[in-house]
Amino acid sequence: MQIDVLIVGGGIFGTLLARELARRGVRVALYRVRDRPLPTAESLYNQAWFQSGLHYFKLGVSVARAFHDAKYLFQRRFRIPSGRGVMRIGPRHRDLFLAVAEELGIQAEVRAIGGRPAERMMGRFYRPPGADTYFTVPDAPFPEAQIIQIAREQARRKGALLRELDAPIRLEEHAGTISALIGEQRVTASRIVLACGCGTPRLLMSLGVDPRLKLVRTPLLVLKEQLTARSGLRTPLLVDRTASYNAEPIAFAITKPLAGRMVFGVRQSTPVALDDPEPRKQTKAEEQKLLEAFEAVTGLQASRGRRFAGGLEISSADATDTDEVLPVIRRVPDFTNLWWALPGRATMAMSLVETMLDEFENDGLVNLAATPHEPQGSSWEDLVEMFCSDSYDPSEEEE
Repeated sequence: MQIDVLIVGGGIFGTLLARELARRGVRVALYRVRDRPLPTAESLYNQAWFQSGLHYFKLGVSVARAFHDAKYLFQRRFRIPSGRGVMRIGPRHRDLFLAVAEELGIQAEVRAIGGRPAERMMGRFYRPPGADTYFTVPDAPFPEAQIIQIAREQARRKGALLRELDAPIRLEEHAGTISALIGEQRVTASRIVLACGCGTPRLLMSLGVDPRLKLVRTPLLVLKEQLTARSGLRTPLLVDRTASYNAEPIAFAITKPLAGRMVFGVRQSTPVALDDPEPRKQTKAEEQKLLEAFEAVTGLQASRGRRFAGGLEISSADATDTDEVLPVIRRVPDFTNLWWALPGRATMAMSLVETMLDEFENDGLVNLAATPHEPQGSSWEDLVEMFCSDSYDPSEEEE
C-alpha cells in the first residue's frame, strides 16, 4: 500500500485525523502500540470532559472561546449532547466568570444553585458555600474510549490501514526525508504526523531535534462503584475553583469498566523527564496526597476499592499559562515530510484535526471543498449501539 499520511499514535487526535483523512479518500495508515492490557493512548488516562471554556475563564475570553468553539465542533461532528456539571466559584472571580459566560453566549446555561438542591447534587462533596457560589455549567465528561473505538472502525471501513505494534515505532532520516522503522521493515510515506503524546519528544530527539517541550504528570484517583455510591455525588462533573480538587464521576459512560466509577484529582503536577521510561508511575507521596484530599473532602477512607492513574500533560517548554492549554502543530523545518501535533486537551482534538486538514489542503493533499463520505449512523449513540452489539458485523454495512 502506498501511503500518503502515516500517523504515529492512536489516541483521540491521531484516530480522528485518520478518520477524517480516510473519509476524503487519502491513503492513510495509523500505527499504535498494542494495549496490554491497559490502554496505551495517553488521552485515556486524563480527565476527558467537554470543556465549555469556563474552566479557563481566568485566562481570558480568547482562550475560553477557543475551547467553547472546539467543544461544539466536536459535539456537532459526533452528535453528542451536552451534559451538565457544577463549578464552585469564589466571590472575587464571580463577576469575571459570569462575564465570560455572557461573552460565550452560554449565560442561559449557567445558573446559580444553592440550599438543598446543591446539597443533594453533591453529597459528601458539598460544603456550605458561604460567599462562594455553585453554578451549573455545560461541561461534562464524555466517553473518550468509545469515540476512539468508533473512529478506528470508521477509518478502517474507509480504507485506512490500522496496525498495532508490540514496540514503539522508530524513525530514520535519509536525504532530508523521514521513514518509519517497524522492526527491520522500513515504511515510507509522503507525510508523517507524530501524534503519540510523550512519545513525540523521544522520537524527535532520536532525529537530533530539540522539541522544546515539557512533560508533567497529574495524579488521579479512580474510585470503584461502592465508594462512588457512598460519596453521593450526583452531578457528572464537579470542579471546585476555590479549593484544590475536582471530581468527575463517569457513571453515565458506556465504557463498561468505568461505569459507576469516579475520577478524583487534586491540583498538583510533577515535572517528568522527556526520556523517562515510566512517566505515568506515581510516587508514594503523590498517592498519599490524593488519599488525604479525598478523605478531607468526603470523610471517606479510600484504602480499598480504588486505584491510581497518572495523567500526562505535554506542552511547549516556553509556553505561558495561556499557551500550554491550547493545541500545537509544528512542521519540522529540517525534514520535508514530518509534522508533530499536541491536542493539549481532549476537547480540542477535533479542532486540531481541522487545523491539520487545512495544513494538508495548503500542501495539496486534500480538497476541503469536496463533501466527505459520512459514515453510517444518524448519531453518535447509533454508532455506539452498533459497535457494542454482539450481532454487529461491520462487513454487513453498505457503502
